Amino acid sequence: MDALGVKRAVFAGYDWGGTSRCVAAALWPDRCTGLVSVNGYLIQDIAKAMVRPNRSASPAVVPVLFSA
Repeated sequence: MDALGVKRAVFAGYDWGGTSRCVAAALWPDRCTGLVSVNGYLIQDIAKAMVRPNRSASPAVVPVLFSA
């Protein structure tokens, strides 16, 4: 990105490329405007994932379904 002069971008990857994009987004959130990870292994904070979120404080999540 630096070599191309790109400051921020949407990170996208498939399979293990998706995993590396998740890691890159976690390491450089200021450079990542969005994340697309398809058929990969997601990286998550297990301790944080076990805490039940406060639904009134969380933004709404809208599922997106694609059909072939």
